[in-house]
Amino acid sequence: MSEVRWKAVRPLRHRDYRLLWTGLAVALLGSGLWLVALAWQVIELGGGPVQLSVVTTAYSVGLVVCVLFGGVAADRLPQRSVIVAADTVRGVVLLVVAGLALSGLLEIWQLAVGAVLIGAGEAFLIPAYTALVPRLLPPDELLAANGLEGTLRPLAQQATGPALGGLAIAALSPGVAILVAALTYFFSAACVLAMNVRSEPAVVQDTEGAETDVPTGARRWSPTCGRGGATSGRPGGCSPRCSSARCSCC
Repeated sequence: MSEVRWKAVRPLRHRDYRLLWTGLAVALLGSGLWLVALAWQVIELGGGPVQLSVVTTAYSVGLVVCVLFGGVAADRLPQRSVIVAADTVRGVVLLVVAGLALSGLLEIWQLAVGAVLIGAGEAFLIPAYTALVPRLLPPDELLAANGLEGTLRPLAQQATGPALGGLAIAALSPGVAILVAALTYFFSAACVLAMNVRSEPAVVQDTEGAETDVPTGARRWSPTCGRGGATSGRPGGCSPRCSSARCSCC
């Protein structure tokens, strides 16, 4: 039983994944806190079921509209940068919303716009997080990482976060709860920035055409180099632009 438990938490022994997981945990707490604060903020502004439905739908619209763009960004951009940008945007948005709420200037439409941006940030964060995890862990620990995330999401976002949000609202105000949620996103971004993500290996082809991983920055060998091309007496029949037998002929 102890061995099973150890395997379930083995991914946390890796520093970079531990930072990523910690940032996600705190950000999920903020998301749960934000959802409760959002409802009470609408009520405090004099809104009813219709206004609350509009604001919550705005979050879903931002998530659905941007999820495809988030997948493209996670595929073509550094995942760590995408996560940091998504968390920073969400933190800034909630910081502005909290400032407006605490100063008495917040309106329903501003809350709806903020919800759209929060949903958009979530749409960019999820694919980037999913793509980054395999770069931080060995393949045999990915299943355990999925289990950790699967346990964390309902525990933090659906239980602990709303509970903390209720306490903050009861003790202070919805605006303060939104401010705390903003700080959780900034904390998550700081955790991701503290990571040392290794570069992805480049993929090259050997003489039989099979793909082989080599360290990033290594030159890509061209099978046409020295095979029918101009030569200058270099090893392997390389062209004059080549520096060795396994080189890059652009």
